[in-house]
Amino acid sequence: MDTPSRTLAPPHQRPRRGPERRQQAGDRLGATPAAVDARPVRRRGAVLLVAVVSIAVASVIFLSLLRLSVAERSRVDTEAWQVQAAWLAESALERAVARLADDPAYQGETWKLSAEDLGTRHGAAVTIQTETVAEQKQRRLIRVEADYPDRLQRRARCSKQIVVEVEPES
Repeated sequence: MDTPSRTLAPPHQRPRRGPERRQQAGDRLGATPAAVDARPVRRRGAVLLVAVVSIAVASVIFLSLLRLSVAERSRVDTEAWQVQAAWLAESALERAVARLADDPAYQGETWKLSAEDLGTRHGAAVTIQTETVAEQKQRRLIRVEADYPDRLQRRARCSKQIVVEVEPES
């Protein structure tokens, strides 16, 4: 059996990458150049496809977590604002009772509180209204409505009302 002898070039003369290297490998293996060239390209394409799909999946997960985080932050803010509005409404009731004790003719007011007054980032507005209970001149209905924060479109509102006895004017 007579096989053609093939001599390899010394390592420093061999091409390291590229089509020449694949051509030499194909010559040694007896494969056609097209078959040698196609296999690594498909492998690189598959790796690229896996990388792109992985990045897409990671991006979807990241965006979902980001959306969840923003929604949770909004929910926590709203809950804190509702608690603040409830305390403001309670304070407004106490304020109205004290004002009625001093002046039975007190009709109410709009009580503005700055962020500095509250020690928070937002101010508040509380509306206090008083009216005489029908056919009971010594009783007053106090209605309060507290908005916190007062300047944002999205806010918490708490409304309360009580009936109190007042001393008749002397």
